[in-house]
Amino acid sequence: MSALPEPIAGSVTIVLLVMLGIFVYPWLFKRRYGKWIVGLATLLLASLFTTFERSNSGSFAIALAATWALVPVVAALIVWRIGRK
Repeated sequence: MSALPEPIAGSVTIVLLVMLGIFVYPWLFKRRYGKWIVGLATLLLASLFTTFERSNSGSFAIALAATWALVPVVAALIVWRIGRK
């Protein structure tokens, strides 16, 4: 089981997905080392979400954590592309 209760872990997950994907990552993509920072943040998110999914066993938890970590990157790329036009 995760160290955080499910409602708190779920709230943290949603806040991170929305805040990073819509506001922080697109801003970072415009910076000099922003892509590297986004990559590092994605790895950190994957480890955080793996911790949240620790109660699930096997490769499904890892795949789910990786998916959740990549969602803000995809959202950021969409927002960044729209902002460039």
